[in-house]
Amino acid sequence: MNLHFEDMGVDEEVKIADFFWQVFAEFDCLGYGEVGVNEFKNFILPENIRGRCATGKFSMLCCKDDAELVGVISMRNNQHVSLLFVKKTYHKLGIASSLFKLARERCLMKIPHLRCITVNSSPYAIGFYEKIGFTVSRPEQHLYGISFIPMQITLNSDLNSTK
Repeated sequence: MNLHFEDMGVDEEVKIADFFWQVFAEFDCLGYGEVGVNEFKNFILPENIRGRCATGKFSMLCCKDDAELVGVISMRNNQHVSLLFVKKTYHKLGIASSLFKLARERCLMKIPHLRCITVNSSPYAIGFYEKIGFTVSRPEQHLYGISFIPMQITLNSDLNSTK
């Protein structure tokens, strides 16, 4: 294995959209109705990914094994995890944790006073987020056919320098 982390490259939107869909279809899709699946498909359309990243409000960090895309985290406004997916054959290798750690470091560089990062976790991923320090902030929500659990991780200056 030759894992490395890099920003989303120019013209990688199609590759990343396909990756998001493959992982979503394997893990989350079964719990969603047609409305939720269509909402997710629209969110990950390559042109929508490109447009969100072009505004500077979204960023994407990728993990690759040589040239193969194996994990991606998308951050909104440097304070919200909008997407975090890792290919099944790469689960339990610390990739999602590493992606989050790197994204958190980047967020703190851009917003040094940042005190909290949020995520709307799928029911499938809640255990992972709890493992890395997130806590449930509100009961399960349902919006546009998608079920999610709002969570947050509190950052403080003592922890920011050590984690």
